[in-house]
Amino acid sequence: MRVYYDRDADLNLIKDKKIAIVGYGSQGHAHAMNLRDSGIENVSIALREGSNSRPKAEQANFKVMTPAEAASWADVIMMLTPDELQSEIYTNDIADNIKEGTTIAFAHRLNIHFDLIKPKEGIDVIMVAPKGPGHTVRAEYVRGAGVPCLVAVDKNPSGNALEIGIAYASAIGGGRAGIIETTFKEECETDLFGEQSVLCGGLTHLILANINDKIRTGVVQMSTGAWYDPENPKNKNTLCKHGNPNVLTKDKGTSKLGQGPIAHSCLVEIELVKDTITPVTAYNPPEIIRDNKKILRQS
Repeated sequence: MRVYYDRDADLNLIKDKKIAIVGYGSQGHAHAMNLRDSGIENVSIALREGSNSRPKAEQANFKVMTPAEAASWADVIMMLTPDELQSEIYTNDIADNIKEGTTIAFAHRLNIHFDLIKPKEGIDVIMVAPKGPGHTVRAEYVRGAGVPCLVAVDKNPSGNALEIGIAYASAIGGGRAGIIETTFKEECETDLFGEQSVLCGGLTHLILANINDKIRTGVVQMSTGAWYDPENPKNKNTLCKHGNPNVLTKDKGTSKLGQGPIAHSCLVEIELVKDTITPVTAYNPPEIIRDNKKILRQS
């Protein structure tokens, strides 16, 4: 395993490039702000007409254009919309407008790994994946630290795709904590498993089992403890700040497929009736399927 730091990054590789951030949500906001604060001047935001995020990006003094305009303008395109929207955006707005020699980057490998997006020849395809939510990526950068990043290369016609990825990761703060080289396959499969089976599946069910165990043993004044994946201590803070039903709304749509409707529909809904606690019950499979479809429609 190779790990790179700021000393290994050459920001001159991207300093004069035009970088388009597609999407201005949690990750998009953080990437754009951190890139600009690292001295990358030509950063623009790509959003559809009528997007609710347009005023936010404009108020932050970013130039905003449509994805189609950004594709023909940019030297580096970072896809930071929800995974389930990226294929449509790429097909409708980017595929016919992207220039040869452009680098297209992703923060998660899903659409490339499952062939939902197939960039044409002559395009570098890389991944720069911070191991934390966007608000943490920004907050850590501001305080002089950083969130570790994964970097990977899928296609490298330019011959320096990895170096561009390292430079980008360094510019958003990853080089302060470590930029870990991986592959698209490894990142996609381990990330999906970790989020769907551990963070957004196993973790919520562990909390549920913990609560019900205390109820069954007659413990009314509960202090529930939960085990967290070492990758995700940030979720403990999110849990405390936003509450368990809301912690999963801070994660991406594909993560929610591991939740079923558990915390998305108020997992720890404890009813206090006459000093008694009613055990929380899980949903049955048909309801889980129904809610997963609802989650994707709402994303």
